Amino acid sequence: MPSNFDAVKKKLNLSETLKRVKDTKNFPVEKTARFAGRFFQIALAIFAWYFLSSQEQSIIEKYSLTKLVTAMWFFAITSPMVSGFLIAVYSLSWFSHSWNSRRILFIELSLDLFMTLGWLCGFVIMIIATDGDCKQVSGTSCTNFNWLVAWCFLSFFAFFYGLCLDIISLYRGLWGSNDIEAEILLDVRRTTRLR
Repeated sequence: MPSNFDAVKKKLNLSETLKRVKDTKNFPVEKTARFAGRFFQIALAIFAWYFLSSQEQSIIEKYSLTKLVTAMWFFAITSPMVSGFLIAVYSLSWFSHSWNSRRILFIELSLDLFMTLGWLCGFVIMIIATDGDCKQVSGTSCTNFNWLVAWCFLSFFAFFYGLCLDIISLYRGLWGSNDIEAEILLDVRRTTRLR
């Protein structure tokens, strides 16, 4: 046996190399929970269209909510587009081949943060404008308005859920442990066994 056999064996040990070198650009991202959350974001935004369109002009004028309702229309229309784009990033091969995991997650994080803050601001402004108590102007105006407030909160929560998933995935990919999954380590040991 050559005198430097142990040094060569140590250099060629793939399992040790995998433990030492961690790829912080490309790492696995949980997609099942992410896609389920995106589906709910799209569904909530489409239902928000109904509640936005059912608002009576009298209650909007009473609480001076014209600009806010316009802003909520913007978020309700762009929410399905943003969620659809974030699903397409993982589904279309062009994105997965040309963008790394870190870039995709930073884009997701920024879009989720923007949409979360937008829905949250709309919810808070509606509560503040009505002092938490909607006074009936006519018919079902307050009922429709309360449903809109509830739907804004649900939309905020759906995008906040996506934001939390982004942060968890980034943490695991960039700063998580260097441990290799047992199955991968077993395959590496099996293929690199010296005979």
